Amino acid sequence: MSRALTLTFRLLTCGALLTFLCFVQPRKLEARPPAPQSAQDQVNKSAADKLIAEAERLRNAGSADSLRKAIERYEEALQLYRAAHDQNSEAATLNNIGLIYDSLGEKQKALQFFNQALPVLRVIADRSGEAVVLGNIGLVYSSLGDAQRALDFYNQALPILRAEGNLGGEASILNNIGRIYDSLSNRQKALELYNQALALWKAAGNAAGEASTLTNIGSAYDALGESGKALEYYRQALLLLRKIGDRSGEGTTLNNIGFLNFRRSDGEGALDYYAQALTLWRALGDRDSEATTLENMANVYESQGDKQKAADLRAQVLGLRKERHPDRKPTLHILAIGIDHYPHGPRHTRPDMKYPLWNLTTCVKDARDLAATVETAARSGFEKVDTHLLVNSTKAEILDAFEKIIHDIKPQDTFIFSYSGQGFSAPLSKTGKREFYLMPTDFNSRVGLPGGISATLLRTLFTKIQAQRRLIILDARESSEGFDSLATSIAEESRSLAGLLQRDVALVTLSEGPRISLVEGEGRGNGLLTYALLKGIKRSVDTGASGITVKQLLEFARSYVQQRLPTIPNLDQYQRHVEVRSYFGGNDFPLVYDPTTQTKKAHAHDMARSRILSRYATGQQGGPQGDQQRRLGIEGRTDTALSRSPSIRRGKDFALLIASNTYDQWPALPNPVPDATAIEDELKNYYGFETKLVVNPTKAEIVAALKTYKNELKYGEDDQLFIFIAGHGAFVDDFREGYIIARNSLKDDPDASTYLSHSQLRNIIDQIPCKHIFLVIDACFGGTFDETIARRGGPEEGGYAEVTNREFVYRKMQFETRQFLTSGGKEYVPDGRPGQHSPFARKFLEALRSYGGSSGILTITRILSYVERVTPEPRRGEWGGNEPGSDFIFVARPK
Repeated sequence: MSRALTLTFRLLTCGALLTFLCFVQPRKLEARPPAPQSAQDQVNKSAADKLIAEAERLRNAGSADSLRKAIERYEEALQLYRAAHDQNSEAATLNNIGLIYDSLGEKQKALQFFNQALPVLRVIADRSGEAVVLGNIGLVYSSLGDAQRALDFYNQALPILRAEGNLGGEASILNNIGRIYDSLSNRQKALELYNQALALWKAAGNAAGEASTLTNIGSAYDALGESGKALEYYRQALLLLRKIGDRSGEGTTLNNIGFLNFRRSDGEGALDYYAQALTLWRALGDRDSEATTLENMANVYESQGDKQKAADLRAQVLGLRKERHPDRKPTLHILAIGIDHYPHGPRHTRPDMKYPLWNLTTCVKDARDLAATVETAARSGFEKVDTHLLVNSTKAEILDAFEKIIHDIKPQDTFIFSYSGQGFSAPLSKTGKREFYLMPTDFNSRVGLPGGISATLLRTLFTKIQAQRRLIILDARESSEGFDSLATSIAEESRSLAGLLQRDVALVTLSEGPRISLVEGEGRGNGLLTYALLKGIKRSVDTGASGITVKQLLEFARSYVQQRLPTIPNLDQYQRHVEVRSYFGGNDFPLVYDPTTQTKKAHAHDMARSRILSRYATGQQGGPQGDQQRRLGIEGRTDTALSRSPSIRRGKDFALLIASNTYDQWPALPNPVPDATAIEDELKNYYGFETKLVVNPTKAEIVAALKTYKNELKYGEDDQLFIFIAGHGAFVDDFREGYIIARNSLKDDPDASTYLSHSQLRNIIDQIPCKHIFLVIDACFGGTFDETIARRGGPEEGGYAEVTNREFVYRKMQFETRQFLTSGGKEYVPDGRPGQHSPFARKFLEALRSYGGSSGILTITRILSYVERVTPEPRRGEWGGNEPGSDFIFVARPK
């Protein structure tokens, strides 16, 4: 009996992960008659068939343990098929092992098995099976973000499928190629391919595939701004999903239609679809999707003016979100800057002029009033309010305040930045583009631009702020130019980092022109923009409204400025036409909460980011068979080394290693890749880690690797993630920022846009939903990952004799870990002689090769005892949500 390829082509929908699985009926791989079998071959084949039956039963069970056991059975059967010279079954088994590894997120292992299956299929001239495996390889490369390689394999599979007359397979490949063009923003090309696939699905009678492609078409039209067409295709997909009984797909599509209706200003229609989706999520027990739909409904009610209903729904969201991060309590951080006094500015031409021409009269009051008003109004919604009020402050004092906030702020917090004072824009000498500058009190016209705080520097400082939610207020002369620069950078960061940094950002200023101060009447002594915001906040509190969101506040300010402008005396014609400019990145968020509700914690660390649910966000697939496969997620491990010592650690261990020897413009290095390879071997073979090594990556490839560990893996309570990065590093003094240099980073990059900043890296890694993360950086200036460049740690940890290994590990695993170790501070570090590892990596390997001594346990502190004598001195520190008492535990496997 020949084994068949039981899982074949898979489809992609709008987004980066997988959704519908299209199952083609199992096909025997009998392209040519099997060779005559000896008696022993028949014995081996019979034994292998029994193992395959057991493997398929275990895989269908769908648990992590059963998946691990299924792989073991498949591999045992593989050896027997090879001994029996049964190449059909050998190829099918290799393919199926690859599929399980792929479902577990172990993409490189999946590729290894698919690439073993390919030559076997070609030897036996099984063209149909060859197309199946080519398609599977293409899909893996697509999930890794390697569009070109994915297209290469899809285009190899396509002519085979057409020659074979496999309509479903051809439709799958066309759909997946369309998805790649869709992700590259070539919507018309994507639509052309989707429509070809759609016709084939209909001809093949495959409703699940048809629904998937209809969803993709709807998404493409939505991206093109044609919401009417998008709605039409979503509704067609909904009918098919109901017909085939795909309840998860139905819930997602209902939610998406609801969101589309909301954007089309059809609030009642949106609520109707959301309510239907909510019923399905609750029936399925999908709490994350339930929370997202509830949040969507809250937004609709809020837009309709029913703030109480919105608050009630957000309270339900709070209850659902709280389950994952019950102890995270948000803080509001305010940095309010007001500068009236410019002693070094030019004086009027008259010798009796007492004050410098730059001096102002209302900015200090702006800062004081804003800080006091927001602190009082918002206090009920936060655990605490941390206010930094800077009055007539120098550049150094402003930067020091930023550094303090950067050190203290957490991802779940909210940050408000307000600047009232002088500002100016000037052309840059290199590019000719204009740059906006804030003017501290010590700004000197003789010193010029270096004395200001540029929009570029502001962008870097805001990147370092970990807070998920921020409001930026610029009430200064010519601040509209700074607005443009910051808005562009926010959008560019989101694009270049593939949405990994989950942030809600609001930016507000007045359009071009001088700052407008109120010298009489309501708001006397304030700037117009700042007073409009103050009035909106006070109005929300005074009227007893159920809080106010940032978007509502800015809409109020916009309306107030329009109404107030005609009443302000002594404005020129240009000033009378100014308007409030605002930019939003991400979602709206509350600023003032209703103290009678519990919605103050609704901005938990894991708040749903997208208002449109993705089919693959829940890991579900189309149809009952697809659900069976995709709910496996990333729960399983194939390396069972740690199962021999369950009394020590129950969790799984993952390792991501990123290393670069070669660069497009930077000098080559001899050791990072060998260092990472040696560390990977130790972790995999002696500590039971599931590892992934990324060699010589571009910035986009680094981001794709991190995205895999953030979005595609599912972590248990005791799971750990180790991240190692080796290669070139850099530090830009003007920005006070360190960077990881990628293969395609430019040597001369004034904005550092082709580098990956330590701030971005900190924020991305902190959002990976793994409780225990340990980061090691072996690169120049790696120590600047720590904002204080302070070495933490101490003497080797003692006390193991007082508690058992199990008790020690249990204690450590109770606390969230976000710790790092770097090969130096704010300095260059040596790479060492070629082939001999860097000095830091050599000591790190020595620590790993100690295998934890007699206890078999290796901690960060013990590793530090090995590397601390290296020159320059390594740096240990923490960031993000790290909790006191946490650690990262390496448990050596029994030899």
